[in-house]
Amino acid sequence: MSFDWRLNGNSISPDSNTIIVTGTTNILGLLGLIPISILTVKNVAFTNAGNYSVRISNGIGHVTSSTANLIVLTDTISNTLSNVVSFVSTETGMVTGGFKLKLSGPVGSNVVIQASSDLKNWTPICTNLVTTGSINYTDAVASTLPARYYRAKIQ
Repeated sequence: MSFDWRLNGNSISPDSNTIIVTGTTNILGLLGLIPISILTVKNVAFTNAGNYSVRISNGIGHVTSSTANLIVLTDTISNTLSNVVSFVSTETGMVTGGFKLKLSGPVGSNVVIQASSDLKNWTPICTNLVTTGSINYTDAVASTLPARYYRAKIQ
């Protein structure tokens, strides 16, 4: 039996940060020795993000596992964030023209601001391209409503 670990469909070769251990285990002594393979990724970086799977082959054929998606928010090497949008609380709040939002996010990303009155149903109210690391938006409708909630995500 052989194990082929894959990232985004491409075989992974072990290196100083990627360790593949293959062997056998005896689960509760009931089933005898069962082949296993363990993938360990150390010092996770943005380049490690993606869809992981393992292809298991024997003399009869092969099967590929479901994918496990790894999303890297903080790069342990550079200690920076990626694909995260945050509200800047010191510059967010009611102003004369409505409710002002300031968000920070990765340059070049599209941020969708959504609003809700019940935290169940969300409506996109604005999509902005982050060009300088932050965006501003004022929701003029907010001043006419008893309650309004906001969330933002990268599109």
